[in-house]
Amino acid sequence: DKVDSVFWGCGGDLGPVGQEDPVYSVKQRKAAIDTFIRFDHSYADTIAELGYPSRAALRMWWKEYEKTDQLPQQKGSVGKVGVKASP
Repeated sequence: DKVDSVFWGCGGDLGPVGQEDPVYSVKQRKAAIDTFIRFDHSYADTIAELGYPSRAALRMWWKEYEKTDQLPQQKGSVGKVGVKASP
């Protein structure tokens, strides 16, 4: 007997494939980095507080901020001059 494979959905709807990430303003990115610092570098607490961004986006913004002391200005602008987060 061959048992048919059954898909048990986990509720992890990833949305339409190929859809671009939302674009966040410099003000939103600055708020996210400031909150991330205030919450002692907790991705989960930062995202829960603000309701955005994704963990991957916040990680990218933080790595850029650590490396350059600047935030990326827009999606795909890693390495370009941005805005400093608050001390």
